[in-house]
Amino acid sequence: MRNACYVTYLREQGYYCTNNSKTDYNFKGDDAAIWDACSGKATYKNRPAGKPFFAIFNLTVSHESSLFPGVIAA
Repeated sequence: MRNACYVTYLREQGYYCTNNSKTDYNFKGDDAAIWDACSGKATYKNRPAGKPFFAIFNLTVSHESSLFPGVIAA
């Protein structure tokens, strides 16, 4: 049996889950499909009134790829 992603458990408990906007999880299938909203504009503010939420924002300013802006990996 394969374990579910943590977002699946949160959604089962009634949480509105958003992701802004990393999706390279190395899962089979559509990584974005596990979220209620997943894009560069995804926000918890679009959830139904009173619904609990989990929102994740991924900042790329500290990502290692930004250390060498002129180099493209082969």
